[in-house]
Amino acid sequence: PATPEALYSKYDGSTGILIHVDSSNLINALTRNAGAITSQSAAVATATWHHVVFTRLSSVQYLYVNGLLADSDASTKDVDVSSDINIGLDNSTLWWDGLLTEIRIYNYGLTLKEAQYLFINPGGPSKISIPVKIDDTNLIAHWPLDEIEGTAVADVAGTHNGVLTAGSGSWRANGKANGAYHFDGVADV
Repeated sequence: PATPEALYSKYDGSTGILIHVDSSNLINALTRNAGAITSQSAAVATATWHHVVFTRLSSVQYLYVNGLLADSDASTKDVDVSSDINIGLDNSTLWWDGLLTEIRIYNYGLTLKEAQYLFINPGGPSKISIPVKIDDTNLIAHWPLDEIEGTAVADVAGTHNGVLTAGSGSWRANGKANGAYHFDGVADV
């Protein structure tokens, strides 16, 4: 993209997370706590699906892209904010232009094997055998983004349903697993 485009943000002005693709096609995952920023990045090709996991285990943050470790960094920053989750934008300036599907939030840090499992099985039952079980009892939210029409976005794991509030994006039946939503880069939320 010509300018950075946000995939996900949860930021209250001083603490939070931003995952975005920058103008060099690097996926960046940034955490901010009282002004300190920790960043990981990985280059990706355009016009193809990518699976992104950003997690923290103990005192290390990990960025996995397509089931592989892209970067890691020591961090003890807790990101526990009460602000809204934004998908497809940051606070108001970095609009995503592209398809998104299968967005999940867990309340524990995923391991490499768990990231690989989710990459290989993006929306359904296991397609190949990886000796790992994802603990979906710790799944806080899961938005498959496969509604195909309307403005309601269902959280199939809990009660964090959402609403598309602006823009002229569109539902697509051809997501990575099932459907997807095409954010058009102009005020889609």
